Amino acid sequence: MGSFFKKIKVTIFIEDINDNAPIFDKPSISLTISEAVLVGTSITIDGARDRDTSDQYSLQSYNVTPSSSPFSIKFLKNLDGTSVVQLVVREPLNREKQDFYQITVIAKDGGSPPKSGTLKANISISDVNDNSPTFGSSSYNITVREDINVSTVIIVVSASDLDQGRNGEIMYRLSPHQEVTNLRHFSINNRTGELSVIQTIKYIPGQVYKIIVEASDRGDQPLTSQTFVHVSVTDVGNSRPVITTNLLSGLDIAKVSEFADLGAVVAHIAVEDPNSGRNGEIDCWAEADAFTLQRLDAKEFKIVVSDSLDREMREQHEVKVMCQDNGTPPLNDTDSFIVLVEDVNDSPPVFTSLSYHEEVFENNNFGEVLVQVHASDGDIGHNAMVLYYSRTDNIYVNVEALSGIIRANTSFDREATPTIEFEVLAIDQGQPALTGTATVTLTVKDVNDEAPVFSKPVFTFEILENKHAGTNVARIVATDRDEGDNSKIAYSIVSGQNQMIPFFLFPSGQIKSDRELDREVQSVYDFIVQAEDLGRPSKNSSARVKIVVMDENDNVPVITAPSTTNNSISLTSNTEVGTRITIIRAFDLDEKENGLIRYFITQRNDSDLFELNEKTGSLILKRKISQKAGETLVLDIMASDQGKPRLTSTRMLFIKIISPTYFTDTIQRNVIIVIILLAVTAVCSAAIIVIICVLRRNDRERKDKEKEIYKQATSLEGGVSVFSLPGEDSTLGEKKKKKEVSFSLDDEDMLQIADPNQLSAKNNNLALEKPFESKNFPKKQDDNHSIVSGDTNASDSGRGGSDDENHAPKPPHTTSTFHDPIPQKSWFEFQRPQNREMQTFSLHRPGPGSPSTSSKPNSYRDFLSNSVSNVQIHVTAEKTHRPKNGLNNISFDSGKFSPAPTIDISQDYRDCVV
Repeated sequence: MGSFFKKIKVTIFIEDINDNAPIFDKPSISLTISEAVLVGTSITIDGARDRDTSDQYSLQSYNVTPSSSPFSIKFLKNLDGTSVVQLVVREPLNREKQDFYQITVIAKDGGSPPKSGTLKANISISDVNDNSPTFGSSSYNITVREDINVSTVIIVVSASDLDQGRNGEIMYRLSPHQEVTNLRHFSINNRTGELSVIQTIKYIPGQVYKIIVEASDRGDQPLTSQTFVHVSVTDVGNSRPVITTNLLSGLDIAKVSEFADLGAVVAHIAVEDPNSGRNGEIDCWAEADAFTLQRLDAKEFKIVVSDSLDREMREQHEVKVMCQDNGTPPLNDTDSFIVLVEDVNDSPPVFTSLSYHEEVFENNNFGEVLVQVHASDGDIGHNAMVLYYSRTDNIYVNVEALSGIIRANTSFDREATPTIEFEVLAIDQGQPALTGTATVTLTVKDVNDEAPVFSKPVFTFEILENKHAGTNVARIVATDRDEGDNSKIAYSIVSGQNQMIPFFLFPSGQIKSDRELDREVQSVYDFIVQAEDLGRPSKNSSARVKIVVMDENDNVPVITAPSTTNNSISLTSNTEVGTRITIIRAFDLDEKENGLIRYFITQRNDSDLFELNEKTGSLILKRKISQKAGETLVLDIMASDQGKPRLTSTRMLFIKIISPTYFTDTIQRNVIIVIILLAVTAVCSAAIIVIICVLRRNDRERKDKEKEIYKQATSLEGGVSVFSLPGEDSTLGEKKKKKEVSFSLDDEDMLQIADPNQLSAKNNNLALEKPFESKNFPKKQDDNHSIVSGDTNASDSGRGGSDDENHAPKPPHTTSTFHDPIPQKSWFEFQRPQNREMQTFSLHRPGPGSPSTSSKPNSYRDFLSNSVSNVQIHVTAEKTHRPKNGLNNISFDSGKFSPAPTIDISQDYRDCVV
């Protein structure tokens, strides 16, 4: 038994799980950054890789610890899972304060909880020469014996430079710009700063040597500082006191809290002097800010706090103690030490500005950075670590606690909220925490996002007709909630009735007339106006404006009955009283009261025989006629409107009194005439119907014959066929015989009248592939269906005019010219348009020995006038050329004329097609 199986293709998709943590290529890196680097500078480091590639579990973020470091990080994620990471300097660097940072870069994926990888970054801050050498004291005081040996070092001045390398190497010298005696008696070691005596000095009472010492670093642009060394010379015979300083901190420097009370002891001073008497009497004093010296015993003293301390104002104090005996001359000793003020969290964070003013465009993106605030804290350590918060919950912005960056929490709408103001807090991490406050004001700048809005969709205004051009009509108003150019509006007319609007619309919205208006011509103008702001891009809206032209009484009534040509009526003498004789009619183009017409009789000779209804215009016979037959009565009729002022027009009405039998005799005569006319009309109609039927039958027979002729003409390949025209009736005589023509290309390239039975070809210019055969066709019986002329008399048979007309003078014309050579397999057909009889003519070029035409037309028009009217020339073609002077087209079968044909047809024959 055979086995059955089915092969199935299975595709397995392996879903990612968070089983790989981000990994850096190296566990640590070392970087060197200049302390002069600008804030915002980026340093690219190698990013971490995460083998998980899904959007959820791949590498998602980086951050830096500790957060107090002056560095932040940003990264760009690559398609292969790696990332480009940039270390950004976010605060100014100062190598002298801190020359090394060790930070940890942490890369986290999107897992829950996220996996992470770390990179240790050891950052060394390189030096720039930005610090001048600083002497240990602003001045030095030294006393030497007058018997001091030459080359003895009397003092060592010392200066320090916070820079390093050559920028921190110090060279000493005596300033050349000082007393010459100083340069003569003293010199200094440029390396060690040792000041020595190079010439014997003598004691002179009251004389002190003020020596200026310079210290310069060895940077590319050296920086220099100076100090004084006061050298006093004492007389020989007394020994100087010796100072011993005991610091209570037990270190090389003294320490004291910035909150220390006044009188707090910093150091103990002991003085040794073996002398006695006045030479052994010691006086001491201290030179220091915020510290003073107090005596404990004859030769013991203490240094105490004498003023409040502020570490943020001054962290170190130099205390100099000087002791001097009372000998002659007095001898002294000097000692100094440094007091370091320890920090207490007494300085709240201080913003760089108490108020921040920033501008932001409306319709901003969510999360867009608006401003960054920064606060500094004069304390150190945790006391100086600052976090930022918004004082209240803010729906508009989000404040990043670590960086102070303020981002947009929503998209702003200036029209709704033009200004956003809130307070930002900077809180340090001391105990207790201190807070600084700043105000942030965001001004939302306008974007052209609001279109102008008209105060109403339809404006209706009125203007009185006949007002001069420039008359104010009204002002349209639109508003735009934007500001600046975005809210400035220009108005324009965009459409109207046939675009003929007799008004100017100024950009300000003012509408004025540009001509005098006539309500009777047009009473309402309706058009569309547009309000467009000046923003970029601009926005617009439209409204409809309807201007009604108000009527002015500027039209007089026009009397239509009686008229100037028909202003008399006949009235029989026996007409009954109350009969309406006639109705006076008039119209007035004005409206309302200006067009309301009333009728009056102003003058009369009828002895008040008639009464005129002033509203209807009915003329009524109000009493029996007493006038005799043949007498004519005259009434002056006035039509008046009701405008102010009233306008009137008058017309005379003649009423002829006639005999009662006048109309009876006239009616009888008219009846007889009508009967005769009806009989004649019936006979003529019958004859015309018979003639039309005969003509339609003949016309159908003619069209069938023409189709057969056309088929025979197109069946000749490469040759030229000549068809004689259907002849005219022989009774018309020789002058009425239909003229037969040929289309000739002679040496002058002129169209000629030719004998239809002649056809010859010039050698090699016109070759006929088949012999020409002449065919005879039945003669045409009549031409009474001409659409050119509807008459059939002898002067116009419908074929284009009589002989007299054909020989009449012709207007100016141009000629039609075709140039050699004529290509083979070309044929031309002439046909009358609008379903007229088809006329076919031959191509003719006289050859050697062939008879030529007896006469040659001067122009193409002569050719037309000598043959038939409305000729069309059709050329079978594959290539089309456009001639000039209004011709529709010209086509050629194959090959090209050389030179190209020139065709100039008189404007009288614009309907010709070549």
